[in-house]
Amino acid sequence: MYSNNALATSSGIGIRSSSSSRFGPQSQSTPEPATALADPSPMDANLAAMEGAKRSVTTSMSKDETAVMELDDTLGAAASGDYVVPDSDSWIPFTLLKSMKLPRAILSEVDGPDPRMAMGIMSEIDRAWIIINDILYLWDYLDGQANSVETYQKGTEAIIHVALVPVKTGVFVETITHLLVICRQTFIELVGISAPAGQAPPGSLPRRELTMFETDIKVPNEMAVESVVGSPEGRIFLCGKGPLFELEYRARESWFSRQAKLINHSISTGASFIPSVFASRTGDEINTLAFDQNRRCLYALTETMDIILFHVPLSQPTSVNRVAMLDHIASKARTMCPGSNLFDSKDFRIHSLYPIDASESKGIHLMAVTTSGVRLYFTHHRNRGYGYATYGAPDGPPNTLQLIHVRMPPNDVRDPLAPQNPRPDQQPAPPAPWVAQEIGRGAYTRGLFVTQEYKRDSPYDYLWCTAPNLPTLGRFSATPDSQPTPALPHKVLLSEVTCVFPIAGNVWAIAPNPAIPPVSMAMGWNETVTQFSGPPASFLVLTSSDMHIVARKRPVQTLLEVFEEYGKTQNGDAVNSFYKVYGQMQSPVMAMAIAAENTYIRPPELVYSPVALDAIMDGSVLAVSPINVNIKEYARAFLYEYGGTPVQNDPRYGYQSGPRFSARYEAFATYFSRLVRPIWKAKLTKGTVTNQTIQISPASLMSVQRDLERLKTFLAENPQMFLPGPVEYGSRQGVIASENDAWKINFTELSQAEHAAATQLQALLNQTVEAIEFVLLLNDYNMPQTVGKMEASIQQALFALTYEDFLTTKQGRETARNVVNAMINQQIVQQLSVDAISEILQQRCGSFCSADDVMLYKAQEQSIEEYRDESNAAATAGSEDKYNEFETTMNHIQDIALRSQDFVFHSYLYDWVITTEEPSTLIQLPSPFVEQYLLHEPRTRPKTELLWQFYVQNGRNMDAARTLAALAESVDFGLTLDERIQYLSLAISNAKSTSGDGLRRSETDGEFLSDLSDKLDVATVQLEIYARLTSAGRTPDQDPKLLALANSLLTISELYRDYAEPKEMYDIQLLILHTSEHHDTALVTSIWRAILDSYRDRVDHFTALSARVAELGRRFYPSEIAFPIEILSELLETYSLGFGNQAPPGWALRTLVEGNVPHEVVMDYFDRIKDSGVPPYLDPTAIRHVLDDITAFLGEWLDEVLRPGSRYAKVAFPAGKIEALVDHYLSPMRGMSNDPTKVKLQEIQQTLRKRF
Repeated sequence: MYSNNALATSSGIGIRSSSSSRFGPQSQSTPEPATALADPSPMDANLAAMEGAKRSVTTSMSKDETAVMELDDTLGAAASGDYVVPDSDSWIPFTLLKSMKLPRAILSEVDGPDPRMAMGIMSEIDRAWIIINDILYLWDYLDGQANSVETYQKGTEAIIHVALVPVKTGVFVETITHLLVICRQTFIELVGISAPAGQAPPGSLPRRELTMFETDIKVPNEMAVESVVGSPEGRIFLCGKGPLFELEYRARESWFSRQAKLINHSISTGASFIPSVFASRTGDEINTLAFDQNRRCLYALTETMDIILFHVPLSQPTSVNRVAMLDHIASKARTMCPGSNLFDSKDFRIHSLYPIDASESKGIHLMAVTTSGVRLYFTHHRNRGYGYATYGAPDGPPNTLQLIHVRMPPNDVRDPLAPQNPRPDQQPAPPAPWVAQEIGRGAYTRGLFVTQEYKRDSPYDYLWCTAPNLPTLGRFSATPDSQPTPALPHKVLLSEVTCVFPIAGNVWAIAPNPAIPPVSMAMGWNETVTQFSGPPASFLVLTSSDMHIVARKRPVQTLLEVFEEYGKTQNGDAVNSFYKVYGQMQSPVMAMAIAAENTYIRPPELVYSPVALDAIMDGSVLAVSPINVNIKEYARAFLYEYGGTPVQNDPRYGYQSGPRFSARYEAFATYFSRLVRPIWKAKLTKGTVTNQTIQISPASLMSVQRDLERLKTFLAENPQMFLPGPVEYGSRQGVIASENDAWKINFTELSQAEHAAATQLQALLNQTVEAIEFVLLLNDYNMPQTVGKMEASIQQALFALTYEDFLTTKQGRETARNVVNAMINQQIVQQLSVDAISEILQQRCGSFCSADDVMLYKAQEQSIEEYRDESNAAATAGSEDKYNEFETTMNHIQDIALRSQDFVFHSYLYDWVITTEEPSTLIQLPSPFVEQYLLHEPRTRPKTELLWQFYVQNGRNMDAARTLAALAESVDFGLTLDERIQYLSLAISNAKSTSGDGLRRSETDGEFLSDLSDKLDVATVQLEIYARLTSAGRTPDQDPKLLALANSLLTISELYRDYAEPKEMYDIQLLILHTSEHHDTALVTSIWRAILDSYRDRVDHFTALSARVAELGRRFYPSEIAFPIEILSELLETYSLGFGNQAPPGWALRTLVEGNVPHEVVMDYFDRIKDSGVPPYLDPTAIRHVLDDITAFLGEWLDEVLRPGSRYAKVAFPAGKIEALVDHYLSPMRGMSNDPTKVKLQEIQQTLRKRF
């Protein structure tokens, strides 16, 4: 259980409840940077690090792919109706982004005498259509200006219906991509549409330029068309309270066939070509059509509320196969959901059909919505019944149509416009519930449903919106550092979050906004994965007065608004509530995205279309305002608050033995994996081997790169995020709880292991940024032409490469190097200088072009240029020989120099190498004088740096460790505390590397390593003190003691005497005693008394003190030095006793449990206090106070264990022991009647006997 209060971080920031004073910084500032994650070495030296980081990415991606159930898995019962209704604006699942007024010219026509009017949305071309009598208006709602309306008027016959469908290939010119199907009373005509992206001025979004083309294609018609749908390849299906028709058209008429005709698919083949005027009526009175493009299924709804399923096979371009008809749907639904009055045949009306995309569900194919808000789910494969997971050939053609699930509308949503009628006593009545009555037009995509409720005689309609309730479907609230997360159950009923709100005007149409990158929809329902890589899903809602944009509010936007709310109210309850809902697996990831200013936390403030998506993705148009600096600080505080610490798994609690890193590290790994997911498994190029182009668009690559860069900046600004520190104990169930435990581990080593893993992951982050830059650079240099001139082996290797392999495999590195070489060679062959491209490569992606590479390229260029001065023929024939001769000469000169035995000569030579080349080149030289030179006076920092690297390169890790240790304690080089800590960490790593099994490590080496670990622990304490003091606004130049903290390594005694004690840093005092393993019971008791006394005069002292003690428990328990349970139990209970009935029941025990002390341990200590007989627990009042606290605690503990989904294992609950204690407590209370404590104990006793 997490407390609703402050957990201090190294920056002095915490989350506090409503009764506390502050969440986030007051006058404090960000601490000085601590030890930064080590800069990654060039790509060729980082293969092992890349492999380790790759495993983290792969693990995170695998978790994401199975985190949330698919639709199929949530419809395991006949009916469902679980909804979550938000009680805060921050949690409402959808938001109204923008509203645009219809042009006045159109509105004035609507207000004219007796208008025949209809409206709709053609999102494929960014137009809304409005019919007024015989005129068709096409309004560019993205422009929204008065002149952004195109008009089509031909003849005087009224237009009944309009639809936009894809065009058949080969019939019209290529610029025509769609057809307008204009349905009038006596004929149907087709108008060609071209709507390419137009040119946009800088800083503006491109829009479509619409052109209409007369096709002269018309066909007679007698029906009042109500529904038209088109297939991707250009077939057109239509209906109007009658048969299913297909409008077939071709390029031109012939002797034996017309250019266009209507084909009746509801009658036999022989009669289908008879003109409709002679065709007899059939029983299919179809009024609505819906087409599933993936599965090639056409659904038809009839006037009698039957649904007919047709299959339209792509391999049969003229066929429409009738598969099944499902009738008596109301009766079937009533059987599946008995007791509801929403299925009476006379009132049962299905209004809309929504095919469900194949990527969302394998076995659920169609959703139908009734006017009363009931959603009906169908499958078109046999052997699929509710409660079963078997399918009939899920990828094959349909063979039936079955109703398998009924979803009821919510019954506890407040009616947003209902009047608040007072009761007779003048108290306000409860809000009237919303009841769905006239559900109409709507849209559905990937679990998101937005629909209209028509409100008669009102200037408003209602929008009812639902979205999957991800925390329930994904069990996000589970906490990884408590019990092992169980596998998702086979069936969990669908749960959704829902809202209803009014919208201006009467709704005419709702459509999904197609301007969503594929990555935003790549994981189906699980928006927690895709919310960082693209804008959210949104819907276009056209009313009689406006076009509204309604966007999905994703979880990260909710957290952002929760932080914004906190900034206004300083109430941390909402922040803690968010954590409880999304848990330690998801919340820190979102906080990191906010702290790192992810691009897509909020929806774009500009209204845009698919043609403008690139401008949004590549950042050329600023679509979202920057995040407030305070909000970023709250997010950073959240990471520290809930980031946890690395722990060792305990096999006794079901975990696999081994380390488990902190939630902060998991947030880093998960966030990084979600950012790179759009590219990770994708190939770099597409096309053919000899004609390759970039696979992922530059805009998408730049989008990924931009957020990776922001993450990189965030980590650089917060190097203490994964800083290795002294031993910190954290013990929940499943984690080591005792110093004497058989699974006791060294938490310092865990922290250092996490630091190393984070360093590897940051190296991969840096490499990914450069890899994207490299691909973009290759694209800038005319990729098809550049790659086309490469050797066939390089072309093949590049064509097969994914971004994952490119970054993490040897083949990827070699391919990158070969591509660079080929690019340079092409520059040389074309007699172009290599300076420009070499400089660009080093600046933009230096890992792909080192300084050594540049020197080689320039030598090659110089050699060839010299040879070009000779005859062309000779140059052509001898350039390679010339280059080889040049290389041989240079190598010979180097050999002569290195054979010299003159140390003075070597000293001058090495000085020249260090100043003119990469310094690391020196330690690569095969010379016995290198070590002597580096040890020779004057001893400079660069030489000392090279010395320890020289030792590492030659396998002398202990010598490297001693050099680093001396460097860390040096007084000559003006090192900062951060740098000293980094050198100590490196020294420990090298000392441990001396022997893999430790057998060859001498006793002296062991003492040296132990001494290093102690110094690192003390230095980390020093860093925390320094951060605490500087956060208050003090600087080293103002305080000599602060200057000493910043620039030298102090002893543990100096830290306690000069800083922790005089500054009354009680937690630091405990940390120092713990780090130094100094046992002093009297001193520790006095420190804890001072902590308790410091809260005594506060109004919220119980809440605030509980938070502080729990925080220190999470840090120190089970250390008997800093967190002695026996002493603390008595101090807390005595503190509570001093306030009598004001103390919350069970406060002292609950505080210790929130500090990670196991329930059973707490129970043992307080049972001892009750029977101790030590003052003040000789007084019956005091004894009764302890018993009341124990009773309240036992009740809460038992309730938590028995709660469904509890993180506590029922089998681990000591039921027999607790029952014996309860019997012991009840024994002296037999003569008492109606005593509340006795009654509660008896209830606990009955529950134990019944449930255990």
